[in-house]
Amino acid sequence: MMKNPVIDPDGNSYERDAIFEWLAKNPISPITRKPLKEQDLVPNRALKDIIENYLKSTTGPVEEKRELKARTSDKIKLTAASTVSETLIQILPPEGTTRTPVDICCVIDTSGSMGSEASVKTSTGKNETHGLVILDIVKHAVKTIIHALDANDRLGIVSFDYAAKQCLPLTSMSNAGRNKAVEKLESLDADGSTNLWDGLKTGLNLLKGDKDQQRLKVVLLLTDGEPTVVPPRGHIPMLRDFVEDNESAQKYLIFTFGFGYDLDSALLNDIAKVGNGTYAFIPDCNFVGTVFINSMANLSTTMATDMMIRLKGLEGASAVEAVGYRVEKVEDEFVLNAGSLRFGQSQEIVITHPSNGKDVPQVAVHLRYLDVHNKNELSETTTLTTPLLQKSELLCIHEIRLHAVQKLSQIIQLPIKESEKLIKDFIVEIKKSPVAKNEYILDLTKDLEGQVLESVADMTSWNRWGKHYLPSLAWAHLLQQCNNFKDPGVQKFG
Repeated sequence: MMKNPVIDPDGNSYERDAIFEWLAKNPISPITRKPLKEQDLVPNRALKDIIENYLKSTTGPVEEKRELKARTSDKIKLTAASTVSETLIQILPPEGTTRTPVDICCVIDTSGSMGSEASVKTSTGKNETHGLVILDIVKHAVKTIIHALDANDRLGIVSFDYAAKQCLPLTSMSNAGRNKAVEKLESLDADGSTNLWDGLKTGLNLLKGDKDQQRLKVVLLLTDGEPTVVPPRGHIPMLRDFVEDNESAQKYLIFTFGFGYDLDSALLNDIAKVGNGTYAFIPDCNFVGTVFINSMANLSTTMATDMMIRLKGLEGASAVEAVGYRVEKVEDEFVLNAGSLRFGQSQEIVITHPSNGKDVPQVAVHLRYLDVHNKNELSETTTLTTPLLQKSELLCIHEIRLHAVQKLSQIIQLPIKESEKLIKDFIVEIKKSPVAKNEYILDLTKDLEGQVLESVADMTSWNRWGKHYLPSLAWAHLLQQCNNFKDPGVQKFG
């Protein structure tokens, strides 16, 4: 594990002493093969904080540290406040006591296209290749995962091309287990078509077949392209049926990672939605380290999954809305699945409901969740909303955050010129807001003025990377997760 991580201009992290020793003999990055000097490297403070927090939480023998449980009082805190037309729900996690043990199944695309050359974007914007293929980059990503785990975590590997194959059953990531996982990983070769559904189903079945269903179970799907084999009823209906038919699978999280530019990112995005996970876009080698370091940090701090919110007190409303969430009416209640929660990061949801313009409704908010830190114990909490005569600063901030998510989702459906106007108008609106100087809002604005506008600047940018990048950014802001060290807006999230 790194002690003094440093980061290069492309976002790749290294152990300081190791990279300095390398650069004394080689004037290039060992990851990207680009020219690199000692003075190009700066301390990676975000990664160092993650490592230090992890080390603080894992003192003592391995067997003991995972048996520590959160104190009885260490439950989620739920608050809510309403105006005449909106309700802000805030879900606050307790402080973490130990890192959450996890079972991960890596589902790896080994189809022929994974043998294509992998590119690296230089500081001048030029794309270069250095003899690496996309499968090499995926292997590097999975090694990042393997070395972030310990003996209390387990990892399995499934590969897919024409059909899926289980390469490694769930295996404890002890030193011997990690060596075995790396050996299996290195044996993978690129060949054949892309039967993504068979790979995903095999990965889910690998987790489902395990007797210990009280652990956090996660599928990581890593692919570079579009499926060439499609199940009869389509990927999403088949996945929904699988989840509905298997109660244990309803607790699993599915994260999707798209490598390169020839992606069906819409499909990867939809799979992540059904699996209560996230989708991340990895355009080239530069993003591998930053995306997977953050993914593992987010996974290892997960404390609750399957968070179901019920709202009572809006009986007169025919429908209510929450950006990014599907809200259903069940008898006299409105219900939504809020996904998962991590130690160190609150989650805020803004509910919009019909208004008569003068009366503030009193809403009962009920939260039920699985406490994965305590062997998937079912926990519940309820609160009544506090009336607000005017919007609070917190409500204004999260309104803007969620409107940004909404705009990023709308862009995909619009002609490119309309998309550009939509974002520019929204930026003007943000700058007029009373919370425009809030640190998070300032950084969110940088996201919009920078990469978002660049992604819709022309059809070349949009088709090459914009349409793949924006869903990934939207996920990060919706779920309040830092998914890389590059986009300013996501750096404020825990």
